[in-house]
Amino acid sequence: MARPKGAKNKATKTTERKDPRVSGVYEEEITFTCPVRGLVKQKVKVRKFKQPSSEQRFAVPATDALATIEEKEGDGLSIYQEDEE
Repeated sequence: MARPKGAKNKATKTTERKDPRVSGVYEEEITFTCPVRGLVKQKVKVRKFKQPSSEQRFAVPATDALATIEEKEGDGLSIYQEDEE
């Protein structure tokens, strides 16, 4: 059965997602020696990433509740009472 004239094939439509870490994409031809085929030239796609900056990173501060529990616990073995040891 033939496809109607106005219908489009959705399978051929591809969209590439944009990565915010990538600054550029370019193709480069590389040459290497394959043990089976010998000298091989191949085109590869190279992604250049942006330099990580300190502004993008963030530190998770320790909660005060955790600090108070650690101070109260001491050695961390508070589940054992002195008379049970």
